[in-house]
Amino acid sequence: MLSGTGYSYEKPILYYSRSLMLELGYDVIQINYSFEQQLFEQKPQAISNRVYSVVDPIVEYFLETKPYTNAVYIGKSLGTLPIIDCYMQQSSSMPTRYVLLTPLLSLEHTMANL
Repeated sequence: MLSGTGYSYEKPILYYSRSLMLELGYDVIQINYSFEQQLFEQKPQAISNRVYSVVDPIVEYFLETKPYTNAVYIGKSLGTLPIIDCYMQQSSSMPTRYVLLTPLLSLEHTMANL
């Protein structure tokens, strides 16, 4: 799970998403991050790349150390950027699904990548 800026995992959208995934038997990994305000003055692709560079080592660690047979990426706002721009663009050997909660649809590159 990748949160939005200022939107914690305890707020309703992510809280209930986590609860549902746990009820369905999934392991849930919530990645916490924060970024300096100057990051948000950059182009969307640069923002996405920065978030991806922070979260991907964590994602890769779990995918390499656990025998998962499928993956679900859940992102809220800022968290949707690396999902759309990076994870959805990669080929995966396991079935992968994506849940985009309030994606940043006003960004041209987001719509193009979707």
